[in-house]
Amino acid sequence: MSTLLATGSAVITGDYQIRRRPAGPLVDALNELGGRVQSTRGNGTAPLVAGGPLRGGTTRLPGVNSQWLTPLLIVGPLTEKGVEVTVDSLQERPYIAMTLGWLERLGATFENDSYTHFFVKGGYRYSAFSAHIPADWESATFPLVAAAITESDVTLYGLDIRDHQGDKAIIDILIRMGADVEVRNFGVDGIRVRGGRPLTGVEIDCRDLPDAPPILAVLGTQAKGRTVLTGLAASRLKETDRPRSIYEELSKMGARIEDQGDRLIIENSQLHGALIDGRHDHRIIMATAIAGLVAQGPTVIETAEYAAVSFPNFYEVMTSLGANIRRLADA
Repeated sequence: MSTLLATGSAVITGDYQIRRRPAGPLVDALNELGGRVQSTRGNGTAPLVAGGPLRGGTTRLPGVNSQWLTPLLIVGPLTEKGVEVTVDSLQERPYIAMTLGWLERLGATFENDSYTHFFVKGGYRYSAFSAHIPADWESATFPLVAAAITESDVTLYGLDIRDHQGDKAIIDILIRMGADVEVRNFGVDGIRVRGGRPLTGVEIDCRDLPDAPPILAVLGTQAKGRTVLTGLAASRLKETDRPRSIYEELSKMGARIEDQGDRLIIENSQLHGALIDGRHDHRIIMATAIAGLVAQGPTVIETAEYAAVSFPNFYEVMTSLGANIRRLADA
């Protein structure tokens, strides 16, 4: 975004996953707001050539991916005119609530009309600040689910259920499914999950949990009855089509799972070890690693080093809790 606020231009690119993720709606919106952004391949994906200055104005976005809206809200105060955005059927609302929370904290002026229409006043400049960043609920879902589906007793610190992060819903999901969960002082003094209790399948709306379907699918394989995941559109636009990816990889492990497009249906399953294609997707890699903990026989996950994208010490944390996980490169 700094490039869009100045003269000149820059090339923005990334690994092959970044270069396949759709950015067309954001590109169009930035151009409507006065920027100069072009997809070098003309397909709405990176590499992107971006230049400014971004003046502000009015634009519209589809709501399937909050990652197109967040940068417009953040840059809005720094533009001359401000930014007004209408959003169609916004999903991933907790991420936008988190963004607006930071704008408010930093003194920016904005209006939010029921998450359908946003106006951020321009002509502002952010000031430097010091703040405590809460722990990452998305990463926490993996050891929390691992504890619930194994004979474990795990307490995590640094989490806060009052935070905007959508993945804090994992606590309610585990409780609904019958897990033994203790939240101490909103999580500030620890969240404890004791495994061993029978779990029961439930229906889970994932519209606000786009990163969670892979680990929720693993959780579903260890619950009696049927677990149904709905609201999967945003999850299909991540590093991979995650519902499809976890369907294919858990199927290799013997999971009784169906991908019906708008939902995943998971039945209680006896998993067995398999050779897993991690697809360079950190969520798929970590989810199948957790599945491997309850599978009969060894599970080998390719491209496992990509867990470091969001959880650099994932393997160290899991082994410190007693998980039998090792990286072959370390063997």
